[in-house]
Amino acid sequence: MATADQSNQDKSRAKRYFIFAYAFLLVLALSWSIDGAFVYLFLGAACFFIYLGIRDYKPAVTNDHYREASNQRQQRRQEYQKQSSSTIKPSGTKISLP
Repeated sequence: MATADQSNQDKSRAKRYFIFAYAFLLVLALSWSIDGAFVYLFLGAACFFIYLGIRDYKPAVTNDHYREASNQRQQRRQEYQKQSSSTIKPSGTKISLP
């Protein structure tokens, strides 16, 4: 299963990106009083690596996933229609209101 290996590889890469982001945040915390440029530099680097980590951590959705979900919806709809057609329907009794 190449997709499972790819998913595990993406998650390990995402963890590495998160470690880099935390390292930049640590350096930011240690160097915040030196100069404002360091704050922007390290904060930007940390945000970039957090973005990369989130992008790689999310599982890729394939067309097979959408197709499977669509098939499940169709099956549920057909089951519901079978249940509604087999339910007991009231006879022709009419209720008159005063």
